[in-house]
Amino acid sequence: MVVIKNLIKNKMKNIIKYFAIFTLLCLTSGLHTACDDDNSSYSKYPAPVIADISHKEGFPGSIVTITGTEFGSERTERVGRVYFGGIEATEYVSWSNTEIKVKVPNNGVTGKLTLWVWKNHVETTDEFTCIPGARIQAIQPALGLPGETVTIVGSNFQNVDISQIKVDFNGSLGTATSATNTAIDVVIPEGAKTGPVVLTFEGSQTVTGPNFTVGTIHVDDIILNLWDYVTTSGTIKVAANPENYIDGTKDAAYVIYEFTVPVSAKYNASLMASTNQTYATYLNVDIGTDALLLGEKMLDHSLSQQVTKQGWSKFEQHNYGAFILKAGTKYYLKATFLADGTSWVANVNEIKIVLAEDQSVEGIDVEGENNLGYNLYQNDFNNGTTLLPFSASWAWEPNYIKVVDQYAEFYYNQAALDADDRRERRGCELVCGFKTTTDGWYGFKIFLPEGKFPTNVDGSIIAQIFNSGDANTWAGHLKINQNKLVATYRGSAAASAAIDREVGTLTWGKWIPIVLYFKAGRNSKGLIRVWMGDNIAEASPTFDSGPINFAFGNWIDDNTLNGTMTPDNPVADYLGGKWGLYVSSGGDRTIRYDDLKILEGNPIGAFDIVKPGN
Repeated sequence: MVVIKNLIKNKMKNIIKYFAIFTLLCLTSGLHTACDDDNSSYSKYPAPVIADISHKEGFPGSIVTITGTEFGSERTERVGRVYFGGIEATEYVSWSNTEIKVKVPNNGVTGKLTLWVWKNHVETTDEFTCIPGARIQAIQPALGLPGETVTIVGSNFQNVDISQIKVDFNGSLGTATSATNTAIDVVIPEGAKTGPVVLTFEGSQTVTGPNFTVGTIHVDDIILNLWDYVTTSGTIKVAANPENYIDGTKDAAYVIYEFTVPVSAKYNASLMASTNQTYATYLNVDIGTDALLLGEKMLDHSLSQQVTKQGWSKFEQHNYGAFILKAGTKYYLKATFLADGTSWVANVNEIKIVLAEDQSVEGIDVEGENNLGYNLYQNDFNNGTTLLPFSASWAWEPNYIKVVDQYAEFYYNQAALDADDRRERRGCELVCGFKTTTDGWYGFKIFLPEGKFPTNVDGSIIAQIFNSGDANTWAGHLKINQNKLVATYRGSAAASAAIDREVGTLTWGKWIPIVLYFKAGRNSKGLIRVWMGDNIAEASPTFDSGPINFAFGNWIDDNTLNGTMTPDNPVADYLGGKWGLYVSSGGDRTIRYDDLKILEGNPIGAFDIVKPGN
């Protein structure tokens, strides 16, 4: 029994010894395995190599491109990190094994650029310069209205051109007007909303600033004293103080008033007007900053409104605008009276300047008044029945001028003239404010209806060049002799014999484009050219007079009439025009006009400006 017990005791000792050895071997093996795993990670993410970086400096938010190798096919928070002077980047644009695009962090500092890929890292040899980013400190003032200018105050605004600056007023972009490294002036846009202002420098940085409040304003109506005017022109009667009344107006008369506004905003001009005329009458209202230039400015007929016939004592309201006006600026309002007839136009008993209810509408920029550099009078007769900017010079019934089917129709009645032989019955013509002392252009299309315009009659004048001044008669015209278009002109005096020159053969029942150019001139310095037909080209006039004497009166030089009244020249001399029909015999006739364009002077591209269809 003793032997058996000892044998069991020895076996137990061996088992315990072997178990201990086995446990030690297992622990050793585990440690060895862990070391193998760590080494395999180093093998999986080898040390990165930086070959180049695209920029050596940059603003916060600008993109830096790092090229090289062993960056890893993709980035995770555990694997790839880029540091700018020890400050970790937070925005990565893209990551591949050979290229990384990363944004400079907002709080990045100048220093070496460091790239970590797992536990391996590499630094650039040169330092990367972090340029301090733009910071908005304040917006002054913090409240404003669309159209007003505010200043964004801050630092590090980069001194870039204003074209590279975008200022977002909560969904609408303002217009930067000036910029320095510490201040940006910007015009509050229409549609601006209360909220944070976001400033973007194109291609580099976007900065969010403090809230800006878009305010509201109240402005009392500015009522003009009608008797307190700056100037008038034409036939017009303005009642004396304390009356507020304008009457006795005829076509093309106008009155100008001066005013200012207390707050920069958009305003409407409001007038109360009346008429009792059967023909169409209109009011045109415009605003400018120079009274003299406004008086001479060609009318913008988008600002013309027809006055309804309701009797002289029943007034209706007309609103014009909205005009963009600035506080402290002296403005002038011009009210022009227009008519399709030759008698009275309209009366006015109130003019006021009113804050526009909708400040978001696109306004008329008074400060940047549109100036083409020339005066062009035109109507294609495609919008309603208005003849503006033209009006009837003579159109006594049963003669008429009217817009039908998007063209102007002129009708002359022979029996009416035979019964009452007066100038007013010799046709029906349009006139406008056209006036030149040098040269001018006409462009239009005519249509001769078969059976309504005779083919065997001479002397139907369809376009006149009228010489106002001492002589006050025509200097030239286009007329129809049977089936021919003829250019007729006088020489250096009103008494000069008329000279007829054939232009070409006319066709009935189709639209015929016509262009006329004339140049006033003495000593054979004048000229008349006419183009007629389809596919006309400036280089190939249908008729060219060559050097001639054309127009008469007092001259400043060989090509300029004296259009200024002086003691030595009591009547201004200039050339005007008439268009339609002037006849004295030959029976009834109807002619149609379309795309009528009349141009003062001879600006560059004049032919193409007046060419019908352009």
